[in-house]
Amino acid sequence: AASSAVGLRRRDTRKFYVKESKEDLSIHFLTMEVTQILLNCQNPDPQIRTAAEQQINAAREASLLNFFTILCGELADESKPSQSRSLAGLLLKNALDAREEHRKEQLVAQWIGIDPETKTRVRHVLLQTLHTADLNVATAAAQVISKVAAIEVPRHEWNDLIAQLMEKMNNAGDNAAIQIATLKTLGFICEEISGGALCDHANAILTAIVKGMDKDNANKNVTLTAITALNNALEFASANFENESERNFIMHVVCENTQNVDQNCRVAAYQCLVKIASLYYEKLAQYMQVLFELTFKAIKEEPDEVAQQAVEFWSTLCDEEIDLQAYEEESSQNQHYVRGASQFLLPLLTETLAKQEEDQDEDSWNVSTAAGTCLVLVANCIQDAVVEPVMKFVLEHIRNANWHYREAATMAFGSILEGPSDEALHSVVEQAIPVILLHMKDPVVLVKDTAAWTLGRICEFRATAVQNGLPQVVQTLLESLQDEPRVAGNSCWAISNLCESLSDYEAEASSPISPFFNTLCEVLLKTTLRDDVEESNLRTASYEALNAVIRCGAMDSYPTIAQICPVILERLQGTFSMQIVSIDDKEQQSELQGLLCGCLQVMLQKLGSDMAQFTDQAMGLFLQVFQSRNAAVHEEALMAIGEVANAVEKDFMRYMPAFAPFLIGALKNWEEAQVCAGAVGVVGDISRALEEGIAPYCDEIVQSLLENLQNPRLNRDVKPPILACIGDIALALNGGFEKYCPATMQVLAQAAQTQVDMEDYDLVDFINALRESVFEAYTGILQGMKASQREQHMLPYAESMLQAVAISFADNNRFENVLRAAVALVGDIGATLASHPNVRSALQQPFVSGIVRAARASSNQSTKETAEWTASVLSTAGIQA
Repeated sequence: AASSAVGLRRRDTRKFYVKESKEDLSIHFLTMEVTQILLNCQNPDPQIRTAAEQQINAAREASLLNFFTILCGELADESKPSQSRSLAGLLLKNALDAREEHRKEQLVAQWIGIDPETKTRVRHVLLQTLHTADLNVATAAAQVISKVAAIEVPRHEWNDLIAQLMEKMNNAGDNAAIQIATLKTLGFICEEISGGALCDHANAILTAIVKGMDKDNANKNVTLTAITALNNALEFASANFENESERNFIMHVVCENTQNVDQNCRVAAYQCLVKIASLYYEKLAQYMQVLFELTFKAIKEEPDEVAQQAVEFWSTLCDEEIDLQAYEEESSQNQHYVRGASQFLLPLLTETLAKQEEDQDEDSWNVSTAAGTCLVLVANCIQDAVVEPVMKFVLEHIRNANWHYREAATMAFGSILEGPSDEALHSVVEQAIPVILLHMKDPVVLVKDTAAWTLGRICEFRATAVQNGLPQVVQTLLESLQDEPRVAGNSCWAISNLCESLSDYEAEASSPISPFFNTLCEVLLKTTLRDDVEESNLRTASYEALNAVIRCGAMDSYPTIAQICPVILERLQGTFSMQIVSIDDKEQQSELQGLLCGCLQVMLQKLGSDMAQFTDQAMGLFLQVFQSRNAAVHEEALMAIGEVANAVEKDFMRYMPAFAPFLIGALKNWEEAQVCAGAVGVVGDISRALEEGIAPYCDEIVQSLLENLQNPRLNRDVKPPILACIGDIALALNGGFEKYCPATMQVLAQAAQTQVDMEDYDLVDFINALRESVFEAYTGILQGMKASQREQHMLPYAESMLQAVAISFADNNRFENVLRAAVALVGDIGATLASHPNVRSALQQPFVSGIVRAARASSNQSTKETAEWTASVLSTAGIQA
């Protein structure tokens, strides 16, 4: 009776929790039984769960100090249920870190702001919790410690953390629980903290980890945890790998554990070898014979999970050697391990391909699929040398009665189509196509699926071999569109690749695909409506194939495209009346709307002004799409609207009153970078279409663009397109851009001086894109002001524009397109402002003639022509370049 009364009382009061203020909710968290609130967070009843979550959120907002104190107490209390303790740990972890960068910065700042005494107490409780016998709770505590460490260790706080963990490890004795908890903590810390913050502690950490890796350890969970921790620690062990004796010891314990009696330990040990191959490729030479023997034996004899990692070791070596081949200055570091082992590796991989699962589907990952991936990499790594050994296997088994070998041979052939030269493969491919087409009708689904994938690879990498048998290829693909979803999906991909290979005919009266164009469109449209279209991503594959067909269509295909447009518009209209009763329904609606917007974009791009009859209906539907809250759909709609602007040009003005609010909203949506980037692209399209007609909307547009450029939380990859977009606006407005010059030129000068770590290839790409866009923006502004005879207003900015050129000239990592854009800007400065003495003097600086000479010496014809024009402009102004 008492129990029933309590249950009734909870049911009666839970509705009030939802309506209470944050202060009241926080008081509940502080005064009620916190354990029950935490357990309620996982209650299947949504009302109870929501009320508990509100209480926790309110408590965090009311007092972060109390929030940490109470949850730490729950985490450490051995009398509490494991479930509530673990959740307390999760909440603590989430109060210290977040996926979104700006939110993460807020949480870090909040922790830093907590008083030192409270932080000391929290650290002590967390470390003590590692002693719990409850592994889940210890793991939660380890994760929280790693999050605190990620904040504090780089700031030189909690300096004795590693020493305290070492002490726990040394004093653990035979207590496996403490060893596991401590090793997990070390592993998480290594995973969380990047850079050199842990380098000073590397020896201590590795000593503790290696101690736990004893293969004879009675508790294999300790060994497994230690190996996993080592995997996380390898990145900052570079100094240890430079020391031969320390490197030998690390390699010894890792290789020793590849023979551990516990399978999970063997898997983890091979994962370590994979990581070592990636991080310390140049140190492998003296170990390769042993690694060769271990990995080959594992691939042949070990269970699938272990064998996969042994294959991955060779895939990683391929990745490293492919990268080394790509950079001439590093090619001397290439040890050619893959080429040296190829006579043994290739037969092993092709034989391993035949170890498929009986019910293997397209998402399966096993040693067979791992071998296929590795073979693709080997082909790219050793190129022509792969052909003869693999073709021996292919010819022997391509018609094998055993489907395992028939499929393996097909997979082997498809895997080597990228990498080798045309001379090595052309005749082989032509002879293989009839057999591949035959396999697309095989009674075994996996054989058909692999054959369709292989045909797609032929169309992607060896398209010329398809030309002679195009009718048979297209007919087989059309028939396969009615096959199992996975086979139909790969057939769609093959059609896409085939059409992309024929893109050179787009502007011609007819093309090789023209005889099949109508049928391809008709069958693909039917495929998009199949009852099983949601399987194997078939809906997306079929629409993408349709887009590829439309894109490659020659002029004789235009009438058919015009007939398809109303069908797509009708389908898009129909999505707004779909019955939405679940999240899956909403996701399906959004996916379909995105695909249909993408299809309309392709047709608008293809037909241009011939689509004018459809643009009113299309714009109405695109604006409806913006009512949804799906970033991917908004991105597709924005790109389609950009094509509407390109198609109707100045007539786009009639859409602006309705569209402008959505456009500004998308520009301000910096949190969803792809939407913001799509909006930036549309602004460029509209600027070119409307020219000076865009002026009434430019105050908000330019302000939004400049705010985005100065927003450190905006994805950096969106910023170069914004700069280029500013150039488009300036060209459109001509002299009307003058009022935006002070703010814009200041931002451009700041962008030009941006510096990054030139050891980071991604950042090198970014800085080159940024500088190219800066030059394009400067050029657009200059040309626009010159067109309205207001070039004198650009004189105050000549120095900063040339300074941007000087920075680029001094950069040895400068890309070709940056050089070309910089030289073009010099030419525009000369053509526009060289009549002014100060500018003429500035143009005589050594870096100006230096960058023109560099462009003249380029092997790129476009760059050379730009340099010649610039030199001519400067010569006319009396400046030698």
